[in-house]
Amino acid sequence: MASTERTSLSVPVIGAIIGLSILLIAGALTLAPGTHKNTTTSATSATPRSTVVETAPVTVTGRGLPVTAEQPLGHKPGLRIPSVGGTNFSGEKVQLLAGNHRAKVVLFVSHWCDECRRELPALARYLGAHPLPAGTDVIAVSTGVDKSKVNYPPSTWFAKAGWTAPVLVDSADGATMRLLGAASVPAYLVTDTSGQVITRGYGSLTTAQLAQLIRAAGVTVKP
Repeated sequence: MASTERTSLSVPVIGAIIGLSILLIAGALTLAPGTHKNTTTSATSATPRSTVVETAPVTVTGRGLPVTAEQPLGHKPGLRIPSVGGTNFSGEKVQLLAGNHRAKVVLFVSHWCDECRRELPALARYLGAHPLPAGTDVIAVSTGVDKSKVNYPPSTWFAKAGWTAPVLVDSADGATMRLLGAASVPAYLVTDTSGQVITRGYGSLTTAQLAQLIRAAGVTVKP
């Protein structure tokens, strides 16, 4: 009987010891510095997605240009562009300033436009191989953005095309394009260093035509 009693009494004791051991092991695993560190690292070390801006508000100072058909090369008395401020695809500030002593060739393109899609890579290659004259800027305006249309998003399209010149992201309602007098894409606008319009028009450009516009932009007519 005594032996039986000892046996019956040892079962709960052994069970308690085993249970305590399991708890201690579990606690050690839970509190182990290496395990805790790995878990934290896994949760925080993922690279956050950078913010990409496809459309953004713009600020316009000055009077907008009237919408017009193509105008041949030659200064247009009384036509001076307003200043436009906005961002690029990375959210960095981009300004298209009138009268900042820099000539401008502005290209209006949309990601879904077939002509624009053919034009952009060729113009990007040309600009990469031919440095711009001092005091001249080429700026692309990404406008008419529509998620439901092909070749979205425009930021990816510009990157694949190899475009490295400045890009101004237009507002969702196309304010930049409208206030700079363009009615469709592709379109272009050229100004001299004082902000006077030299020419503007529609249609895709060849590299030879772009070169001609860049040369024209460098000519300033004194008032």
